[in-house]
Amino acid sequence: MKVRQTFYVSLRNRFGFGFAAFYLVLILAASPNTGLMVALAIKGVFVLAIAIAVCTVSVTDQGITLNRVNKAEWSAIEGITLRSLLGMPYLLLHRSRGWKWWLPLYLQDVSGFKAAVISKAPAGHPVRIYAESQSNI
Repeated sequence: MKVRQTFYVSLRNRFGFGFAAFYLVLILAASPNTGLMVALAIKGVFVLAIAIAVCTVSVTDQGITLNRVNKAEWSAIEGITLRSLLGMPYLLLHRSRGWKWWLPLYLQDVSGFKAAVISKAPAGHPVRIYAESQSNI
């Protein structure tokens, strides 16, 4: 039985605040035109809703799924590197086939993600070793 635990990317970070500030400036710049203001506000809500629904990390007994469509089995992940991009933490997954993945670590439930990796990844797996080393932080 495949039990999937899904974790959502948190927008309470620089990306979320930057996105909100950008749209606020656009809306204020369009203030003489009420119709344009409403259209920009609706578009901003729509884009955020899509980002919340799609930007996920799922953990199963078979591996990790990124953004609901990209799947990697545990055996395909050969190594990891901790990275930071614009101040936001990522785990760079080195895979045996395909491109490297930038796995976001700014999740709404980081401790739940680490617990799921510890319970589902094979012993000695690089992602599990990372989760075990960070689980007490």
